[in-house]
Amino acid sequence: MKLEINKNRSFTACLRDARDFLIDNIETFAQKVWIPALIFSVLIALCVFFRLPNLSLHNWGVSHPWTSWIVQTIIYAGTFISEILYFSSVFNTVNGYGRTRNFGRYLQYFLVSILVDAVFFLVCWGLKNLFTALIGSHPLSHIAHLTILSLYVLICVVLFLLITIPMLYVAPKYMMEKDAKWKQLFRHFSTGFHRWGMLFMTTLLLSIIIGLIMFILAMPAMVLISAQISSQMGLFIGDPANLPGYFPILSFLVFTITALLFSATMIYTIVTFIYVYGSINTRKKTKEEMTIKYNEKN
Repeated sequence: MKLEINKNRSFTACLRDARDFLIDNIETFAQKVWIPALIFSVLIALCVFFRLPNLSLHNWGVSHPWTSWIVQTIIYAGTFISEILYFSSVFNTVNGYGRTRNFGRYLQYFLVSILVDAVFFLVCWGLKNLFTALIGSHPLSHIAHLTILSLYVLICVVLFLLITIPMLYVAPKYMMEKDAKWKQLFRHFSTGFHRWGMLFMTTLLLSIIIGLIMFILAMPAMVLISAQISSQMGLFIGDPANLPGYFPILSFLVFTITALLFSATMIYTIVTFIYVYGSINTRKKTKEEMTIKYNEKN
């Protein structure tokens, strides 16, 4: 599978070329990633199923706490592993480096992402303590409290975007280049940070496109979730259950299909950011060549 990424593209061109590439190679992707995608989707469906209010399931968990804990731990841990397996399979379909190598690479990126998220949450926790210390015991009006809270949320959102957006360049960098090293993380993060605008605009446009698509595709799942919540609220106040016996099986199947469709949109997202990564590298290389030529002339 040939992916021409070493070309200067705008973020809209990256979106367009990723779409065309996915359409041209949809059969190849379907053959190579359908098993990891199905496993990932089933486990996501189980996670959603366990998080929905369910009185009978809750009572079973109270009666069998250790069994419940073991089952949920296996499902949640399996979801993370299947996520790594799925995304590494998508990258393997594109770069052809092998399942084992891509799995190891993406596992490393996954762990680095967790570390980056941990740093972000520590910073937010520190800011919260700082604001609390500054306010102290001073009596403040409701408007003042709301203003301070809004300022805190705004700072956290800005920090989140500044930290996570450059990682969208780091991910394809380490998955697509065999000689990429983690010790150069800050260097590559800096490159992504300098191209933050292109990465952000791509993320924003992708979020709108995929958000609209998934809003439509996830409507059956949302209807079932609403029905489950409404039914369980009735049970908590003593009303009889008003859902058919096949409802849990139907919900699980719909959740699995919805997750499978979502995983398909993630392929488009990955290919788009691979094109963005290639465009950034091309621009960087062109700029370096022009700088060298300019220095030679002067």
